[in-house]
Parts: sequence; C-alpha cells; structure tokens
Amino acid sequence: MKKKYFWALVIIISLLLVCAMLIPIIQERSWGDKGKLALTITSDRTNMTLKGMIIVTYTLKNVGSTKLRVLEPQSFFLVHVVNLNNTSVEYRGPVPAPPAHPTDKSLFVLDPGRSRSETCEVRGHDWAIELNRTYKIVAGYYSKDVESTITLPYWMGELRSNEIPFTVVP
Repeated sequence: MKKKYFWALVIIISLLLVCAMLIPIIQERSWGDKGKLALTITSDRTNMTLKGMIIVTYTLKNVGSTKLRVLEPQSFFLVHVVNLNNTSVEYRGPVPAPPAHPTDKSLFVLDPGRSRSETCEVRGHDWAIELNRTYKIVAGYYSKDVESTITLPYWMGELRSNEIPFTVVP
C-alpha cells in the first residue's frame, strides 16, 4: 500500500513539474501579435542635389495598449521616391541581397507607447530624378506573408508612412 502512495506521489509531482515547465511556454505564445503599429519618417533636409543624399529616420511605434513582437525593420522596410502624383520613380541603385529568412531572434518587443528608430540614406544618383523638380519620399514596412521559421506570434501587416517632399537643386 505504501508503494502505491509513493508512486502516486511521484506521478503527481512529475505532472506538476511538467505543468510548471509548460506554463511559461504557453504564456510566451499568448501575446505579441495583436495591437497597433505606426510608421513615421523624418529627414535631415528638404533639398538634395543630383549626387547628394537625404538621411531618412524611420520610426516604428506601438500606438496600441498591448506589447507587440515586431520583425526587425532593416529587411522589411522599403523607401520609395515618388512623383507628386504618387507614381514611382525608377530606382537605379544597387540591388540589395534578399533578406535571410527571419527566425525568433529576428523579433524585438515594443511595449505600449515605445518606439524603435533606424536611419537610411536616399541617394540622388540611385533614382531617376531630375533637376528643379519636387518629389516625395514615402516608406513602407511589410511583415505579412514573410517566409520564415518564426514560431512566436508577432505583428503581421503592412504600414505606409507619411510623405516627405524634397526638391532637387543644382
């Protein structure tokens, strides 16, 4: 009889230990994909020469009330130069290598109200722009339909930034 109680106690303790190990895993997978993000861009100038550049700072901000997991923006952030009528300007710059497939390590956490900023360069010689014309810089962040090995829930969607006008000067 004592052996039965002993083994029953061992089984109960084992089950409790397994549950204690699973609870953090379940909690880790119960958040991160539902919330609101915003994308804004700013620039260091509003004029550029044909061979000059504009430094663009892009900011992803959690404007919701829950913390989010977000893909690192470097590979999923795109800057575009468009005409004033929103038609794309031809890109003539180097073609970047496709990003590596993201993993769980490609995610970062944004608490409500927090943001993450990065910079990039828009170079005049990379775009088919003309002297004395005005264009706009617009950015997009895309984390939807990304081929990955990510196992944690994360924010998936598309964002479009505000527009920054600039004029090409001599």
